[in-house]
Formats: sequence, C-alpha cells, structure tokens
Amino acid sequence: MDLIPIAKEMEEFLQTLDSNITVAIMGCAVNGPGEAKEADIGIAGGIKEGLLFKKGQIIRKIKQEDMVSELKKEILNMINK
Repeated sequence: MDLIPIAKEMEEFLQTLDSNITVAIMGCAVNGPGEAKEADIGIAGGIKEGLLFKKGQIIRKIKQEDMVSELKKEILNMINK
C-alpha cells in the first residue's frame, strides 16, 4: 500500500476541518493499531484490506479501495457528535 498519497489526501482533508483530532496512517495492519494507540483514529494497511481503529482498538476491516473514504466518514462522525 502506497502511504504517501493517502497521507497527503488526509492531510488536505483534515485542514478543512475545525477540529483537534489526531489521525494515524499506518502501513502495517499487524502492528499499526498498537503503534498508533495514541491517535484518535486511523487506518492500517494490509494486503487488499486494512483496519480502521480508534485509540488502538480495531473497529472493523475495510477493503483497501474504501479505506480513505471510510476513514473520512468516521472522522466526520466523530467531530459532528
């Protein structure tokens, strides 16, 4: 999984929001959620799928092509509560 374009897209997205949220974009589904447990929310890539996690806890698996859009939806849900 190529993390650079995803990180850039998420950085641009987050700059449009008025929120102090920490987002992690990790390249390893095995270690990613634990390594990024301080982040409010994040994704960790795997082969053809990834994990969505909040505060280090895995929420669900997501197809690789849906990871960014699902992450954006979850972030919007978090800040609009």
